Amino acid sequence: PIKSSAASDVYKRQVYNGAIGGTRATISPDDNEYQFGPASDCSLGKMISILRGNTDVEMLQGKAAYDDIKAVMNVKDQIDVVILSYGMNDFLAQAPINNSDRPWTGFGTALSEGVKGVRSVFPQAQILITSPNYASYFPIPVKNMGEKALYNYASIACDVAVGQGTLCVDTYDNLGVDAYNADEYLEDGIHLNEKGRSLSVSYTHLRAHETRS
Repeated sequence: PIKSSAASDVYKRQVYNGAIGGTRATISPDDNEYQFGPASDCSLGKMISILRGNTDVEMLQGKAAYDDIKAVMNVKDQIDVVILSYGMNDFLAQAPINNSDRPWTGFGTALSEGVKGVRSVFPQAQILITSPNYASYFPIPVKNMGEKALYNYASIACDVAVGQGTLCVDTYDNLGVDAYNADEYLEDGIHLNEKGRSLSVSYTHLRAHETRS
């Protein structure tokens, strides 16, 4: 979650970083949104449950986001921008694209539920959905991912933004990272390096500012 009154001067504002390595929007098919098992430890569903007060924030102890999320619990009414950035780990886990029967187990349906959850906790906040960025990922053995290619998860993220009336920050198509310059912006073929992160932050601020103009 990010608190900022203007995207263009975000560095002058209080920022709460809720990022946790390995985070997915989806939960494991073996878990549910009320009883989170180890496989869903960092899921969007669990974060929503914590923010609602249904799950103890102390469960995040030992994780990088613990202090910031705990602080957010005391200033919920002051949060005015929330950025949801999911999809890469859902892709790596090959989570279903959607699942109407069990929404939290499908990427698009889980992200939609997440937006609804964020609105219930921060009704005053603008929500931005950031799609996963381009990645040079090759499974072993190499295979055709079909409808579960990374591009599809990025596309679904933006579809959810449109369907939920939020803003999509399409970093897959518009960040400028592609097969020709991936080594310049990606540190391991997947995660953005410092140069890539700087590019992503600038683009996200630009898109957020466009909605406020």
